[in-house]
Amino acid sequence: MNKRLATAILASGLTLNGMASHAACSTANVRGTWGFKYETTDFDVNPPRYCAGVGFMAFGNDILSNNTVRVVSQRGSCDGSAFATASAAGSYSVTSACIGTSNNLNYNNGGPAARLTFNVVENNSRIQFLMTLDGATLHGEAFRRD
Repeated sequence: MNKRLATAILASGLTLNGMASHAACSTANVRGTWGFKYETTDFDVNPPRYCAGVGFMAFGNDILSNNTVRVVSQRGSCDGSAFATASAAGSYSVTSACIGTSNNLNYNNGGPAARLTFNVVENNSRIQFLMTLDGATLHGEAFRRD
């Protein structure tokens, strides 16, 4: 295995042995509400520049169809002077290897769609995610709320 592949596997929270030992995943593994936090260094919104956020992700629960995700976040500027709330909704899928994607998260401000990629880890109790939005990459983790 080359060094880049090994680094990518370790960074994603997966191991080759761990992949084989877990039952297959589906959208059912993430259904429910998750609290999340993220950090970034390059999310500019004419100013301010945002560096972190918190919020929740609701995956196909009572208020949504089975393959719909809703994201609501509160983000803070790097200097602490500004906060903003945003919400988005889109569809998602989860592979049998517990890797999920949403390519069409549309935010309420009408900007370009965000892309969410995530791994379901620790017996379905935690999600590690990357989100790309307006040229920025946010990275964070989410934990079950329900």
